[in-house]
This record gives sequence, C-alpha cells and structure tokens, in this order.
Amino acid sequence: MNKKMDSPCVLIHDNGKWLLFEKPLTVIETCETHLVIDCLEELQRNLDHGCYIAGFLTYESSSAFEPEIPVYSSKLPKLWFAIFNKPKDFILSKKLNCQFPSLDWTPQISEETYHRNISIIKDYIASGDTYQVNYTFDLKSEYRGDPFDFFHHLVIHHPSPYAAFVDTGSYSFCSFSPELFFSLNDNRITCKPMKGTAPRGVVSAEDDLMSSQLFNCNKNRAENIMIVDMIRNDLGRISKTGSVKVTNLFEIEKYETVFQMTSTVESQTDWAIPQVFKALFPCASITGAPKIRTSQIIHELEKRPRGIYCGSIGYATPEKRAVFNVAIRTATVDYSNSSITYNVGSGIVWDSDSKNEFHECLSKAKIVQGVFSDFQLIESLLHTKEEGYFLFDSHIKRCVNSCRYFGFKIDENSLVQFLIKLKETLPDYPVKVRCVVHKNGHIESSLTPVISIEEPVLVSIARSPVNSTNIYLYHKTTRRQVFEEALRSSSGGQDVIFWNENGYLTETTSANLVLLKNGSYLTPEVSCGLLAGTFRNHLLENKMIEEARLKIEDLLDCDKIFRINSVRRWQRCELVNAGSAITVIQSSL
Repeated sequence: MNKKMDSPCVLIHDNGKWLLFEKPLTVIETCETHLVIDCLEELQRNLDHGCYIAGFLTYESSSAFEPEIPVYSSKLPKLWFAIFNKPKDFILSKKLNCQFPSLDWTPQISEETYHRNISIIKDYIASGDTYQVNYTFDLKSEYRGDPFDFFHHLVIHHPSPYAAFVDTGSYSFCSFSPELFFSLNDNRITCKPMKGTAPRGVVSAEDDLMSSQLFNCNKNRAENIMIVDMIRNDLGRISKTGSVKVTNLFEIEKYETVFQMTSTVESQTDWAIPQVFKALFPCASITGAPKIRTSQIIHELEKRPRGIYCGSIGYATPEKRAVFNVAIRTATVDYSNSSITYNVGSGIVWDSDSKNEFHECLSKAKIVQGVFSDFQLIESLLHTKEEGYFLFDSHIKRCVNSCRYFGFKIDENSLVQFLIKLKETLPDYPVKVRCVVHKNGHIESSLTPVISIEEPVLVSIARSPVNSTNIYLYHKTTRRQVFEEALRSSSGGQDVIFWNENGYLTETTSANLVLLKNGSYLTPEVSCGLLAGTFRNHLLENKMIEEARLKIEDLLDCDKIFRINSVRRWQRCELVNAGSAITVIQSSL
C-alpha cells in the first residue's frame, strides 16, 4: 500500500486549524492495564521537559482507572502516544485526487439481537441497576486502500470540530468526532458532553422542526442532564472548590446527517494530564449512569472490545494546552487483515423505543456510507419584458432556504441584488435565467431563449425508483446524476417520470407532475421525494391543483398528464411504452 502520510503520525483539528505531528522522538505504548498510568506519568514528564505528545487511549484502558469496569482483550494497545518536538500547521487540500471507496458495510449484530438486548437493558433499568446505557455495535467492511484517502474524503465533506487521523504503522484511526472530551487551557478545563440526537430534515422547514423537537424533547433533555451531572461529579474530583459550572445547557448543533444536543461544563484545576484522565475517563456520555454498573452491563451485552471507539484521541503541549475528543464517529483500519470497522450507538433509557434507537444508529452511520460530493444550488427563473422575473420572491425564498440547509455562505440580499443588476442586461425576448450558487457565496448566471416546444411532450417511465430519503431530491442542485442516467436509459421520449421505492409517482427530470383525474388536477406529495417547484406552490396556493399520493397505475387511469414548471408553466404530456413498463415495475414492488 502506497500511503500519503508517513507513519507514525498524528493529524488533529483544533480551533479551526490542522496540526500535524510527525517524525516522533519516541513512542510510548502499552497493551497492559497496569502500565497505563505509568505511561501517562511518563508522558507528563516529557511535557514538563518541553515536548509535545499526541495519541490515544482506547476504551479498554478504562479498567486502569477503575478496576471494576470490565473490558475485553483487544489487539489494539490500550494507550499509544508519540513524543514530538513540535507540530506544524497543516493545510488539508480541498481537492480530492481519488474516488471514495465503495465499501460494503455490514452490521455485526442482527436487528433481532439488538431489540432483545434493548429489552434486557430495560429490565436492568426497571430493577434499579442503571438509569441509562450507551449501547453500541460495529459495522465492518473490507478495505485495501490508503486510510488517509478515506479520512480525507469524509473530513472534507463532513467537517468535524474534533477530527483526528492517527497512523501507528499497524493501524490507522479516522475520527470525525463532534464531541469534546476535555480541553485544558492553563488552569481552565472544559468538557462538552453530547447526548441527544435527531435526524436532519430534508428541507429547511423540516430541519427547523426537527431541531426544535430535539431541544424540547423531555427524553433527550433528561439524558443530557444525567450525563452533565456525571461530568460535574467527575470534574469535582480535580477542580478547585466551587469552580465547577454549567455554562451552556441544551445547545443544538447541526451536522450533515443529524442534530446533536450538547452542554458545556467548566472548572478550574491545578492537576496534570494523568490526574485528569484518572478523574474523567471513560467519558460519561459513552457509558451511561451510574458509570461502573452500566459499564458492567455494556460488557455483558456487547461481548466485544470497543477499541478506539469511545476512547479518546488528542494532544497536549508543554504550555498546559490540551485537547482530547470522545472518539465517536471513528473508523479503525487494520492493516493485518485489510478491514475497516466503524461503530455506532445510542443512549438507552426506560422509554426508549428500540426501533427508533436502531434507526438512530443507522442514521449516525450514514457519514461513512457515501460522500456528499461538491455541488452547487440552482435557480431557473423566467424573465419577460412584460412581467420581469416570474415568481421572483418564491425563487429567492427557495434558494435562501436551501442555502441555509446546506450551509452556503450567501444571504437573501446578495441574491436579490445580483438578479436586479442582471436584469439591466437581459434582452426583450423571454429567457430562462439560470443562477448557479456556490458554497462560498459566488453566483454565476447563464441565459437560454425560451422557445416553444411542440405538445404533447413524449414521456416514459423511469426503469428504477428514486429513494424518497435522498435529500437532494428536495433541493435544486447540480447533483443531477439520477435524472441524467434515467434519460440515457429511458425507453423513448423527451422526458422521464419518476417513482419512489413505494411505487408512488414523484416528478420528471425538469418539472413537477400533474394528472387530471375525475375532474381534479392532482400533483404528488412532496414527501414522496421531489422538488417543491415554485409554479407548483403557486398553483397550490391558488387552489388550482391539489396534492395526492399517486400510484404508477394512475398514469393509465387519468384523463391527462401535464408537466409544470415556472419557465414553461403547463405542458401536456403523452406516455410512451407505458403498459409494458408498468407491468415490469409492479412485479418489482
């Protein structure tokens, strides 16, 4: 394997920049529980002599700090740190020179076993053994590529405040952690436990709803405050009397696939790194409450070592600056057997729904199941001399909402001013103005004359379904591979009608769909997986069409078929090769 990073090395994201630790003076590691604290004290001596340290502790090192926490044996060292003279700033290129690997992630637990173990956890809660258990499982895949390529792809598309990459020579660890275990700045120590998760919506309005529901959810608040209390108690062991404070409670943070609830706890301490780990490790957010008994339940049910997952990766300086993450969202590449492991979990309490918890875990795993490749947002507006921009406000609102959803750096005023200035240069004849908005806020435009198209427009039915959970179906972007492939493989016609995994109609490649049936003009519901077009919204608001769940068979049982958009408005369509296509589709559902 040709690797882009020399091993051993450590790359850590801290305070908006990357620090690269390479060419170590020496490495301190151990697989023995009784040597973990000795190693930490040796690391502290190196810090006292002006060196820097960077590395990790696995979850299995927990028993070094609390002998009553049972752990499984593991091939990984319990502690691995390298000693360095100094790190250097590292610029992580935004350009990717290779394809993201195709990985076949397989959960190492059946859904049946998962539900059974959740039931056992609830029995323990009922008997008073525990209040909350952070229950986890693995996903595995074969992997023969460069681990840094895997890390590079994901960290570019899923930026994480406490991301880290470690290559020991035998293993690589790719951490996309959003959770701070602790940071140390002189005598101030900060912990930021994360507990409480909700999936992202597919549009900004749904995002706002999901975020609000998470913030107001009594279950998630109870879980979060339970962990905060444990962190306060742990910090109290090493803090100056009266200095432990909760500075932020129930903050909601937005990531690519989920919302997370965090809280911040701070205090003053004079203790060094070994004592900090003795007091805090393992982090309460990845065990549950109470820590020791809950760890014993975890050992009983998980039946395998967690490894780096739920451990901690970080660095410390001789100036008493340290940052360590909670190693969640972390993959392990094992060079000896060309495998990659990724772990997921969630906090189980008495009223947890096992199906919801299982799906929450799978939501957390989406980060490694595909990459959000670079894309731009699109708005296509009709401009005529008589009317100006058609549905101008609706286009602005939709684009701004998508910018907010994806984190694009543009505001409403910038987009409005761009289009107003562009209007001065537009011709007298009707044109389609296509605006392309980049993530950094840059806007490009192009013009296309609007020429009439002969009706009826011939349309065919897509050969395969779209996935209604694909967020890009709900936004107008340059990610149009699904549409382009459908046109290439279509059985004739100028456009393609799409349907979802449940057999419900959605849209065409460039327009919304309307069927005239029994005197009513019906358009598919947005939740089926489609773009809420501005002209569609206009017609709905004026009660000229209505939403309905339309099946594929409705295409044969309707009076007329139309495609609609704000540039060409209404266009009558005619199906080609419909009967045979529907027969094939129905047999696949």
